Amino acid sequence: MADLDRALLASWVVVPVLDLWFALQGFVAPSPLQIVLEILLPGLLMINHLHFSRGRAPWLGSTLWPAGLTLWLQLVALSPGGMGHRLVFGLGVAVCVVAGVRGSWWLGALPRWPGRPGRWRWGGVLASIGAVILGRYAVLSWSDGGRGAVAKPALALLEELLPLRASGAGSSGPPIVLITVDTMRWDHLVRTRSWARLAARGRRWERAMSTSSWTLPAMASLYTGLEPGGHGANARVNGGYQAIEPSAPRLPVELGEQGYTTAAVFSNAWLLDTLGFRRGFHRYWHLNHDRSHRLVFAGVPSVPPWSAQAVTDRGLSVLSRLPDRGSFLWIHYVDPHLPYAHAASPLTAGLGDGRLRGGLILDEAGREEVREAYAREVEHLDLQLERLLDGLEARGWLETGWIVLTSDHGEELFDHGGAEHGHSHHGEVVDVGLVIVGPRLDAGPGSGVASLIDVTATLRGIAGLAPVGPGFDLRSPLPADRIATAYGNAYVGVARSARSGSLRVIVEPDGRVHAYDLAFDPAERSPLALPDDHRLIEAALGVQGPEQQEAADVNTEALKALGYLE
Repeated sequence: MADLDRALLASWVVVPVLDLWFALQGFVAPSPLQIVLEILLPGLLMINHLHFSRGRAPWLGSTLWPAGLTLWLQLVALSPGGMGHRLVFGLGVAVCVVAGVRGSWWLGALPRWPGRPGRWRWGGVLASIGAVILGRYAVLSWSDGGRGAVAKPALALLEELLPLRASGAGSSGPPIVLITVDTMRWDHLVRTRSWARLAARGRRWERAMSTSSWTLPAMASLYTGLEPGGHGANARVNGGYQAIEPSAPRLPVELGEQGYTTAAVFSNAWLLDTLGFRRGFHRYWHLNHDRSHRLVFAGVPSVPPWSAQAVTDRGLSVLSRLPDRGSFLWIHYVDPHLPYAHAASPLTAGLGDGRLRGGLILDEAGREEVREAYAREVEHLDLQLERLLDGLEARGWLETGWIVLTSDHGEELFDHGGAEHGHSHHGEVVDVGLVIVGPRLDAGPGSGVASLIDVTATLRGIAGLAPVGPGFDLRSPLPADRIATAYGNAYVGVARSARSGSLRVIVEPDGRVHAYDLAFDPAERSPLALPDDHRLIEAALGVQGPEQQEAADVNTEALKALGYLE
């Protein structure tokens, strides 16, 4: 067998090996079966080549058709879409195909390493295949918002292998980990093992209050410490979505200025750079927009890049690279948001927000299947949260650091006749569980009505930052008369609500006002006569939303996958 044949075949086998290496660096791990296929198939082709290249059918042992097969797999069968992806990888594979043709004119014209022609060929082919893989990986993994334009240089690959540290001296402050779960009902969160594990160590509010009924404004409140009227992120009245105000304070920016190393692992399609969520993070992974790394033979890894398993994998990978002091890590899970990936029932397995919002008629048995599917998602998430907590405990951060677990909002499961979120300010949607663990923080129930803006105020206080916004530091008791408020819906108009003690007042989009006493009516089934405490009603009526701003760019495909857009 000619030296070039051996060189090209061996380098071609390197392609899936490098693909596996990239995938196993914490991006999206393949399943064991995919790993076996990725190694087995090129191995069989190598045996095929060794056998037929000496037999009566030498064309079967040619190195040309395996390279062509690779080209076809990538450009036709496994392409993620977009001519840019195809051109980049196609160009690289075409070089390998040409290199496989014996006696090609350009190989004969190039100077050879004197006395070492075999090594020259090996090095040239290996360099070509390496360039193909690196170029392909850069395009697939660092596309800007999933639109196909390369947003980071290929050198970003090296950042995956380097320690995460802030520039300068860094901070000696305690490590901080903020864990947020999308669409987690408070009454489900407080029944998880993860909650029990943290609540045994820290201060808890089983029914804290979000600042909105949906993700964008609620997460912006955690990011800035401001209510929606202050940070600006919201759905526009006349269509589109608004980003966080450029002038709004940002917790990661302030922590970075204090010397903290800041990192984020996000998985919800709303938490985009274009909506203002990236500023201040030294490293920012958005798994919903990471290109799922496609293996040459085995295709797309079986775990979706936004799943709880992938988020935990990436979170643990990032955790291992952060310094022990002065680190801030924010991890956001999109589970248990629709669609339900672990549903047992065919009815709910592919169910999306749009079908529920669109008036899908379900009898009580069908509604119960939806509730069970949601509970299965919570159970799956709980397993991944426990993996993350195991990693934090092994690192020692459960003892030395500050850990926060909460949600952006809840989910209605036909409690008041509807489903999902973004349309109601009843407790199943705007109430969230909240637990904080930290050194010298007494374990037990917290006082008063806590709000998501208090989380940001607390983390600022822990890092020694000056107070910003109306939030309270939860390490101290909350005022007994504190009023927490929420603003906005993603659909069906603008609602407002306020809570103080056990009383909640909801102002519907049509102006109707309802009041509930959660102490006697936790499910909010029986509206009260409007309370004499007009201060709470005035607070609900007076909640201000953001001023109308220019609409920001969003990833419509990712939002459609979550059911927000049709």
